[in-house]
Amino acid sequence: NIDDFIKILNDDDNRYIGFSLSQSASGNGILISNIIFDFHLFHKKNGKTDSEMFVAIANFLFNKRPRIGFGGIIFNNCKFKKGLSLDFNKKFIFSNCTFDCFINIGSGLTNRLIFNERTTFNDYVVLETNEAILTFDNCFFNKHFIADNATFKRKFRVHDCEFYGDTSFRNTKFNDLADFWCSKFYKKTIFYKTDFYGSAVFSGVRFKDNVLFTYTLIDKNLILKGVTPEKGLDLSLAIIPGEILIFDFYLSNFKSVSTRYKDQKVYDFDVAEAGLIPTKNKRETFRILKQAFITQNNIVESLPYQKLEKVALKEEYDHKKGLRNCIDKFVLFLNKWSNDYGSYPLRSIVFILLVGWFFFICSIIASNNFSFEFNPANWAFNDGVKYFFQYLIPTHRFDYMGVQTNGWFYFWDFLGRTFVGYGIYQFIQAFRKFR
Repeated sequence: NIDDFIKILNDDDNRYIGFSLSQSASGNGILISNIIFDFHLFHKKNGKTDSEMFVAIANFLFNKRPRIGFGGIIFNNCKFKKGLSLDFNKKFIFSNCTFDCFINIGSGLTNRLIFNERTTFNDYVVLETNEAILTFDNCFFNKHFIADNATFKRKFRVHDCEFYGDTSFRNTKFNDLADFWCSKFYKKTIFYKTDFYGSAVFSGVRFKDNVLFTYTLIDKNLILKGVTPEKGLDLSLAIIPGEILIFDFYLSNFKSVSTRYKDQKVYDFDVAEAGLIPTKNKRETFRILKQAFITQNNIVESLPYQKLEKVALKEEYDHKKGLRNCIDKFVLFLNKWSNDYGSYPLRSIVFILLVGWFFFICSIIASNNFSFEFNPANWAFNDGVKYFFQYLIPTHRFDYMGVQTNGWFYFWDFLGRTFVGYGIYQFIQAFRKFR
């Protein structure tokens, strides 16, 4: 218990089992190893206050020879069973520790707090506003990680960590660097009204479920390098006066909610609580990603998101009715089959040949000189090929075949010129994708 712990610190008969003095470049302090704490450490209990705990540790250090200053505490391979509250202007390092209890990181921290070397949290972790430099390196969070309404005034780092439970960053403010590096989030992650005033770095991060930046402020820059959203990403509601910097990033089309929201409360619940991504948000996210690549003069990488933006737009139209909607769906249909939304020039050539051949045959049938025979030997195949390639020139003359024409002939010829000309334009557009 806490009294036994302080007694060991103040005992002079060399029974300092598990305790040693530590001197390093980062400062002097105390190393506590291989201890199981079965009481709420650094918390008012049994008449012992937080400050008395530190006085006991300071006296322990002061009485040793040579005398050293009290720089901080390193817990190595320790287990905490009842609780831990950190609210001091001291440096703490927890290495390879296990927390089977609630941990509260309070507002009194102004130094450094480091959790590393496979430290495991089996209960809630709650962070409050503080001025400490916080680092979580190679940690495992098996329950909730909560930073609601907290303001982190200095650097906040999460490196190579795994979040198996829920995470919550509601109304959280990062005044300095927020660095999430090579971490994994296994559940839906919502940055709701989260303010990133410094750089927000998501490098090598893997999101196993949807990740949403709902009403999130990106004041400086959002860096998405090597990020893997395995399901969905929503940037549509983010407030971005800063920049989005993307590299080695890929997001495929993902499942979204096609509901046409009539109630704003239902919509807000989906994007702020349920972690669902509406189809219109998905389309806007693809547009933002496309524009981010274009801003970086990375036209090649913008093309997949140009395509996905139109795919998402078609999904929206699929759940709407009306003549105008049908026309828009037809235009998107032509856009897909003529050059795959600007990404595939070979498809444009196939489109030109197919629609050109269809309207060419229709115009021939409509002429007064057409007749059909079952004997292929009598087919004017060579003349047909010659006239077909003349037909593919949108500015060809009406009498290019020397046949008698009528109104239907002009009708089919006009439609053919229109669609062939459209196909040529789409070919040029797709061919310029590497401009």
